[in-house]
Amino acid sequence: MNTALIPIEHTATYFADRIRAVGDEVLNVAADLVAALDARPELRAELIDAKVSRDVIDNLERLGRGEIHRNLVLDSSTVGRRLLKLPLSVQTQAIEAGVEVLDPDEQTTRLIPVDELTPKQVEQVFPKHGHQRSLAEQRTWLRERKSKQPVPVSPAYRVCKDCIITPAGERITKAQILQWLAEMH
Repeated sequence: MNTALIPIEHTATYFADRIRAVGDEVLNVAADLVAALDARPELRAELIDAKVSRDVIDNLERLGRGEIHRNLVLDSSTVGRRLLKLPLSVQTQAIEAGVEVLDPDEQTTRLIPVDELTPKQVEQVFPKHGHQRSLAEQRTWLRERKSKQPVPVSPAYRVCKDCIITPAGERITKAQILQWLAEMH
């Protein structure tokens, strides 16, 4: 369709309506697919032979069986893929209400919509293995990450123009160092 024919002020509304219509059609296809798969289990293999992706078939079937939230069918984001591994009730709660995220200070909790999570927050809340971490589990995760970060090491001494200063604050002059080196022979 040529978008030049659509008035500029109506473009967002036009596309929002079309996207919603596609979503409704996806729901209808999912329901029809489940009925067809139940009646003819061999249809799955036929669809795969017809070059329909297994993931698409599986996601549409799960949608038709009421196992996944409709917003996740076309979502290929990291958080979307992680949510697909969770029960529908958890998906729905996360999508509709957001998720509790523990800040790195381990004191502040924020409720964040799933589509606004940073990649680090996605990893913190939704690990790869299909689970939503509780606040206590997030605290443990944050502490483990902090313990894995290298601790900055301060030098054992500081070199200055004419001396070295030890961590205890002792000043060793250039002359003292030269004397020690001479004594090493």
